[in-house]
Formats: sequence, structure tokens, C-alpha cells
Amino acid sequence: MALTGRRIQFVHAVLRNGLQHAMREELLSRNVAKLVRVPSPRYKVGKGLSVDHVRKILAAAAGHRLHALYVVAATMGLRRGELVGLRWSDVDLDEGTLRVQQTVQRVAGQLHVLDAKTEDSEAVLPLPEVTWLTLLEHQERQQASEPPSPRCGRTMASSSPRSGAPRRSPPISAAPSPGSGRLGSACTICGTPWFPC
Repeated sequence: MALTGRRIQFVHAVLRNGLQHAMREELLSRNVAKLVRVPSPRYKVGKGLSVDHVRKILAAAAGHRLHALYVVAATMGLRRGELVGLRWSDVDLDEGTLRVQQTVQRVAGQLHVLDAKTEDSEAVLPLPEVTWLTLLEHQERQQASEPPSPRCGRTMASSSPRSGAPRRSPPISAAPSPGSGRLGSACTICGTPWFPC
């Protein structure tokens, strides 16, 4: 069995905690494991996709019912649970913003809706123009294809285009900084597909 940096760190933590417990029980006077310096393991950091690769993926997904989800994922930097947990009520197309308020996580084979982890996760994020336009078109297609369930939270009165209303112009917003971002395949309230088209 090879001793990797992570394994060494784990063994050291177990020893340190065991000796600390012995000190609390007054079996030892000193925890010598606290004197040992354990090197931090080095992790490879993914570089993500290049802009060219993202453009190719989005072009290939054009027309797919999940195209809007892919655009949001590519432009906002959201985590998977945040994407799946996002509802229309979290998107303000009039202001051109998005707010992550919940996540969806699988625990023991069951999906659970949880509040966003941190206050930073709940920040209001500006939508880049391409994302705003994609979401607006997707919402219009979705509303034309089927009316939402009365108990579904996927549509928002203030961001729903009125039939016959002139098309809105995109809001002025800056793209989010890398990693600051935090939309889903189904409404987490009633299960209605968020991307049915």
C-alpha cells in the first residue's frame, strides 16, 4: 500500500486525535503528534473548457430541450446541485439577474432540496446577455407549450412575457467573475420539467 500525501494526512489526523483523547483522559501529558508537520497534498486544478470547446458544445446542443441549461451552466459557473435546484422564481429577467436560493442533493438515493450553503451562494448574479436571451426564449417556448401547474413556482409574474407584449431589450449587466456563479431539469416544488421544450 503506497503512502500518498492524503493517506499520510489521514493517518496523522487519527493519531493526533487519539493522543488528544488520551490527554483529556489524563493518560498522557503531551500530544507529540501536534509537533509533526505533515505536508499538504497537492491537488490538480482543472482548467475547464476553452471558449472554443464551449461554443462547439452549445452549437451541438442548439434545439435540444436542455439547451438553456447548458448555456446557464457554461456562462454562470453554477454547481450541479444549484443548476438543478434553480427555479423561474430565482430568475428576474426584467432585471437580468439570477439568485441561487436552494440546491438539490442526492442522499442515500433520494433527492433532497436544501437551502444554499452560504450567503455568497445566495448572491444576486448578473446574467450575461447571451444567457438572458437564451432564458427569455426558453421561457417563451415553455409558456407556449404548456401552462404551468397552479402550485408550480417555475414562472414569475414580473418576468413572464405577456402575449402580444413587445420583446424586451436585454438588461445591461456585466458577466460574473470566474467562480462567482452559482438552473434545473425539473421544478423542485411540483416536479414539472423546467426545460420541457
